[in-house]
Amino acid sequence: MFCYYSTPHDTSVGYDGNNVFLIKGNHTDKDSNKLLSSTEFLIQKQYTSYLVSKKTQDSTMLRAPKKRMLRVLISDYCNLKCEYCKVQPNIKYEKKAANYDKIKNHIEAFLDDSFEYPVIEFSGGEPLLEWDVLRKLILHAKGIEKATIVISTNGLLLDEDKLNFISSHNIKLLISIDGRKEAHNKCRTYHSGAGTHDDVIKQLNSISMHNIEFGLSFVVGAHNINHLEEDVLTLCDKYNPASVGMNFLKYPNYDSPASSLQISPVLYAETIYRIYKQLRTRGIYVEQVDRRLAPFISGKTRHFDCGAALGNININSHGDISPCKSFLVLQKKSI
Repeated sequence: MFCYYSTPHDTSVGYDGNNVFLIKGNHTDKDSNKLLSSTEFLIQKQYTSYLVSKKTQDSTMLRAPKKRMLRVLISDYCNLKCEYCKVQPNIKYEKKAANYDKIKNHIEAFLDDSFEYPVIEFSGGEPLLEWDVLRKLILHAKGIEKATIVISTNGLLLDEDKLNFISSHNIKLLISIDGRKEAHNKCRTYHSGAGTHDDVIKQLNSISMHNIEFGLSFVVGAHNINHLEEDVLTLCDKYNPASVGMNFLKYPNYDSPASSLQISPVLYAETIYRIYKQLRTRGIYVEQVDRRLAPFISGKTRHFDCGAALGNININSHGDISPCKSFLVLQKKSI
């Protein structure tokens, strides 16, 4: 016999002792056979929910999604000392080299149970500090399956050999930059305190000379919000990236001076939406907006925005695993 629990969203959760069903409409104490033969069910297929009619005898249930993305924090150290960094201020254990064998095993398991178009993102810390291990892992992953590989990096350690490897293996880059020199150098510095803006621009010039798809990633706070629209458009017009990310600056930890860089969420949302309206005419994907508009365009329901609920997996350089990158960095909820 089924048990039903109504939700505030015109759906009910049904449970038969083994399976969990998400059912359209509010139901309580309904006859299970009648309900199963007539109710429309919300099921999850390839990370997008569809309304389907229950026409056959096979059970239709809300299944755990296959894995969509694996994020590998391959290093917990960096060649920069960014004021708002969440990783370095929160690392309490001894820094060690990346554990190739453990990470390789996680990649194999991920690809064995992944979405049709799996994505593996390498980040850190600074992932290029572990280039030898990173290179081996990329070659291993490419040998198993045609996964999309992304490297999120400050770009400062790129050289001709790395760029040729990245280009030849169709690897995508995500380059961090916070806009104009004054804003960027306020937060993104070397350990010596010297600014990094000029060096990032040199690397963007080098990347643009290779056949590499790349995106730009901005952290948005008080240091750059006033000129963000102008700076994003200027960089996009010059370098024509495939995508732009504009990430809301969050507290690295509660003692961080970066808390003074916090801005109003309303100001943030209004600013990135203005920028989005201009970038969409240039054919540039804006992560924070386009992914939220996609369900309205496709007509396919998306119940969650958090990656932890959508099959994302995060592992660190030691092989610890968590559904959430922030929890992993803070050493919470990992195994």
